Amino acid sequence: MNVFCVPEKSRHYYFASNGKYQDKDPITVKNFTLWANLDALDTITDPATVIVTKSRGSTAQMYRVIFNSTPPDFFEVAEEENLSIYYLPSDRFLQLESTSPCVPVPDNNWEECAFRFHTLAAFYRLNVIPSLSSSLFEREDLFDDICEKFYETYRISPPLNNALSSIFSDILFALEFFGFALPSNLSEKHSLDAARKLAVSYQILHGETTERSFAFTELSFAIERYHQECFPRRSEKHHIPPDVLDYNTYNILLSTVESVRKTLSSMNLLPDDLLTHEALISGIYQFQTKYNLPTGCCDLFTLRHIWNASQSNECDLLALCRLSGMIVKDPKPPVYMNTLEKVTVSKNMPNLQHVENIMNQVLHQVKSRSEAPQWMMNEAQRSVEYQISRIEEASKTAKDVEKMVSDIEERLSSTCQQNEESSEKFDEASQILDQILHEHMVMKKDFALVKKRIDEEKNVNKMLLCLIVLLAAVIIYKFFKYEMK
Repeated sequence: MNVFCVPEKSRHYYFASNGKYQDKDPITVKNFTLWANLDALDTITDPATVIVTKSRGSTAQMYRVIFNSTPPDFFEVAEEENLSIYYLPSDRFLQLESTSPCVPVPDNNWEECAFRFHTLAAFYRLNVIPSLSSSLFEREDLFDDICEKFYETYRISPPLNNALSSIFSDILFALEFFGFALPSNLSEKHSLDAARKLAVSYQILHGETTERSFAFTELSFAIERYHQECFPRRSEKHHIPPDVLDYNTYNILLSTVESVRKTLSSMNLLPDDLLTHEALISGIYQFQTKYNLPTGCCDLFTLRHIWNASQSNECDLLALCRLSGMIVKDPKPPVYMNTLEKVTVSKNMPNLQHVENIMNQVLHQVKSRSEAPQWMMNEAQRSVEYQISRIEEASKTAKDVEKMVSDIEERLSSTCQQNEESSEKFDEASQILDQILHEHMVMKKDFALVKKRIDEEKNVNKMLLCLIVLLAAVIIYKFFKYEMK
């Protein structure tokens, strides 16, 4: 086993993770400099976060490691003062930086600034800073101000590692809970598995750790899917990339989780430990089983059923109309035209004639309700006609909805079929890529053998050439010797 120099401490996905570190503290290596790859920051699955390049006169802090695993193909090994250093040649470094920007590591000591660099990348993923500019990494004095902005924006308190790790754990659960983190390829599955392990380790330690326990970039695919499905016009309106969270969408995501928790609790579908993630997942499973729904994550289909099931049977339509901003018109009272019948007094009683006139004047001002039955019949007829028209309109709408549902079913079946075909093609492509990789390795070995054979032939040709020159010299010598005689 060989001893090599690497710039990073041991971590699970590091290419030298299975090696044995010889020193607790780094050693100084001359003529090398360190660069941090921005695409590898705020991740844990990248095999190398720091790139080493040659730089005469510079010194870098590295660790001596004994290991025999295979490093990334783009690295080469340089010998410097009896040390073997993995580095990236300048031409390959320029190619890498054209697609994945890199920033210099201060004082060429990665471990001194690693947490700050990863935190800045996490702040970008949380929309605390708009971009990852080189000045943010060069000026350490700006870091405290950015942290204060983070605490204020996300309404959370220090320490920084616990705050970011807590947010990361909550986001991971919420994205998985609503089905946004379902992986669609091996790379996403690898990132999701790593994020789960990181969140579990943080929960086991209950925040009592100084090691970084967040990696928001590993969840970028799920964050992008969440925004595309729930906020399709967000990027166009606010000019925020879809794989970047902001406090508004973060708060909506976690608030929805709490709303589901309270609703299931009111329906007596949560166990006693209702504040745990496992209890919420169990409650969703019980709800889906109870209402014959497909079991799994709490997708939009399940959310609609939770909302419908939580509503009471009674509904005050007028109150809902007022809350929605509609103008509610109270029914108009009936207008009666007929008055009470007049009274008549016998002509044999002339003294009551004056009383008759006064009473008839009063009765003429009082409306009779004799028209009420007919008015009620007319109102009932108008109401029935109005309800019939509404039923006909609802029937037409139902037919349109039924047509739309059938179209959606056809599209879904077509999509499922296409997904199955895509899955088959993906498996075939994966097999072909494995075969190509195997053939590439075989060809690489063959080329090495050919190069070795060519070198051997060159050596043989050199020896033959030397013999021919020597033989020619001997013949010329003997020729001149013979001529002189």
